[in-house]
Amino acid sequence: LRWQGSVISLTELENARDEGDEDDDDASECPDPVRQAKKLLLADLDKYAQEKIIGAQQHIVDIASQHIKQGDNILIYEGTSDIITRILVTAKRMKPNAHFSVVVVDSRPYRESTKALRVLLQNGISCTYSPFYAVERVCGSRSVTKAFIGAAGVASNGYVLSRLGTASICMLASSYKVPVVICCESCKFTERVLLDSVTMNELRDPADLLKMGVDGDVVASTPKHAKLRHLLPCYDVTPMKYITMVISEHGAV
Repeated sequence: LRWQGSVISLTELENARDEGDEDDDDASECPDPVRQAKKLLLADLDKYAQEKIIGAQQHIVDIASQHIKQGDNILIYEGTSDIITRILVTAKRMKPNAHFSVVVVDSRPYRESTKALRVLLQNGISCTYSPFYAVERVCGSRSVTKAFIGAAGVASNGYVLSRLGTASICMLASSYKVPVVICCESCKFTERVLLDSVTMNELRDPADLLKMGVDGDVVASTPKHAKLRHLLPCYDVTPMKYITMVISEHGAV
């Protein structure tokens, strides 16, 4: 679900490595059809990236920004993707006189939403920075009108794979009647069925859970036990019933 960028980077790296070898070796060892095939492959990958990733994200930004209205207080939980940030910045530029605010939710250990917070503040958008454990209070205050969430993938049964913690936020938002809007490119849609957060997950370094402090230079003390293991998955899965709308480059569903 997140392989597109990796495939493109790997192919370009291998192509550059092969071209370096060709300079040192006899040209007859690498015939023209091989070089031509690599050029065609790179051209196809570039076309795919432009149409299915970069172009798709711009279409999503244009569509989703129309759903932001005067007086909205939007909850976001931004991960490594910046698509939600781009939606909000675009909405601010398109409607400079419209006032809306953003609640930026973040969590340990990576605090990935701080980047979104800086960008939003630089563009003159009023923000509230909230820790993950305060989401229930934020939603319960009845001040949040919408929740915009990015996704790493959408399964054929409507389940959404996204940053760890997304499922809890969506369930809490849904319980307080807050619409949850998922923004995801169609290239991340899969025919597979997701029923749990284990089957298609990835693991990060569990030692990061023990890092405390601003720079993560303080290691928290934990009980030493032979059977104690730390687990840090990348994603969780949100059931379809907690999702109000999914926006892709093809429109809103």
